[in-house]
Amino acid sequence: MTTAAAVRFPPIDVIRAAAIVITARGYYQPLSRQWEEAVPTVMDVETLLYRRAHHERGDAARFARAAKQLPATLPAAVLEWSRSGTADQGDYRASLARAARTDHITERDIPLLCSAVSGWQREQRRAARAAQAATDAEHSRHQGTKGERITRTVTVAAVISQSPRTYGYRTQERRLVKLRDDTGAIYVWPAQPKSVTTLPQEGARIDITGTVTKHDTYRNTAQTYLGNCQWKPAA
Repeated sequence: MTTAAAVRFPPIDVIRAAAIVITARGYYQPLSRQWEEAVPTVMDVETLLYRRAHHERGDAARFARAAKQLPATLPAAVLEWSRSGTADQGDYRASLARAARTDHITERDIPLLCSAVSGWQREQRRAARAAQAATDAEHSRHQGTKGERITRTVTVAAVISQSPRTYGYRTQERRLVKLRDDTGAIYVWPAQPKSVTTLPQEGARIDITGTVTKHDTYRNTAQTYLGNCQWKPAA
């Protein structure tokens, strides 16, 4: 009888299972932090690969939904990225490439292949941010004049947490809200909300009215700072 430990899997099967799990859970959790509440990704992946009983009630349906949502090309893209690693990129990428280039992996390499999905996603996000930064630098122009009240329809590009300030017994929350209009102009709103729930969410399309407080340039990108802002969802 073949034991689970002796079963060998094609690398893409492990990557596909890891992608399903990460999509379903909304996170990647390394096995090295298994004392935390989050389920280590490799444990869920082994459940799928070996067809074991699920860890939590509802996991079967959760993973089934995630499998349907998964882009068909994602596992192959992650596998190709994994195989492209070299020793010049560090021990991790070299070890990952070794495992990804084999026809079948053993149980020992499952945690390593599980981490590939998270690594690929991080690299995709970095590349997207770099591309967007280059586009912003090319297209953004300062808007309005200092002291002018302007209204723009924008997309919330980011809501960045900043250290709160304490005044006696009162704590003031602070967020840096980055906005982008249809021309590519970048606006920055240093918000000090009574509650962070009153701020728009990243990705939201809003109409905002604010006073131009200054013009600045950050990493070759023109930025218009706004104060005393009022906003509502865009029509």
